[in-house]
Amino acid sequence: MTDKPQSYVDVELDFPVDVQGVQVKSLRLRIPRVKDMLLANKSGKSDEEKEVDLFSHLTENSPDLIESLTLIDYKKLQEAYSNFLS
Repeated sequence: MTDKPQSYVDVELDFPVDVQGVQVKSLRLRIPRVKDMLLANKSGKSDEEKEVDLFSHLTENSPDLIESLTLIDYKKLQEAYSNFLS
């Protein structure tokens, strides 16, 4: 019997971001659903912008916050997302 995967993962940021005076040190990424993928693909944006929108939706944060991440932390978010799909 296999263990049920977690419905979310907390991604610790190496470089916290400041949002309205509050330092964000981690992001909680929830497990993606088909409707999340469909919503992101409906936008007609570039693949990179779709991914930012998807991560924004899955973390319940603004696209501006996702865009303000360092590439190091963004890669950690991508890896966490990929782990849900494997």
